[in-house]
Amino acid sequence: ILLGTEFAGAGMTVAILAGAGFFTAMAAPHLTYLIKANRVREFTRAAGISLLVLIAGLFLLVPDYVISNGDINGMNGAGIAMLASAVFGYGIIRYYTWKILQCKLHSRILTHLFSAAIMIVVINFAIWYFEISIGLAWLLVFAAVGTLVYGLALYLSGEMLKKDFTEFKNLSGADD
Repeated sequence: ILLGTEFAGAGMTVAILAGAGFFTAMAAPHLTYLIKANRVREFTRAAGISLLVLIAGLFLLVPDYVISNGDINGMNGAGIAMLASAVFGYGIIRYYTWKILQCKLHSRILTHLFSAAIMIVVINFAIWYFEISIGLAWLLVFAAVGTLVYGLALYLSGEMLKKDFTEFKNLSGADD
């Protein structure tokens, strides 16, 4: 409805692509670390493997190529291929930053996941309780609500500390 009637059946595809966007966003800081460390070869290798996964996924999941009777909508197949590519790309980039740059998992990663879960629960509860049908205005409202709830949950858990910002600034070389 937001994008027009021809996109009305694409809700699942948009959700799949949102998942791909999540993994792409998760990879972004690690890509910054690799580039800052002048590890362009690893960056290029990860991008190449991700591209190969995308092409293979498109070949397998878009109807009439290999799985013609798979009953997968072409849009959903393309979305699944993109999601697989993003997951592989994140995994490879994360491995490189862990192995080459000794960048271990953040000790408070579960706090971020818990805050994200609280944000999703609050938004879904509000949509269910108030029987809201999503349009552009509500989409913008829930983007703001989600940001506030996520930020508040992080703040209350003690995650948003000045030293975290300083640490990220040092790792990314923002002062250079």
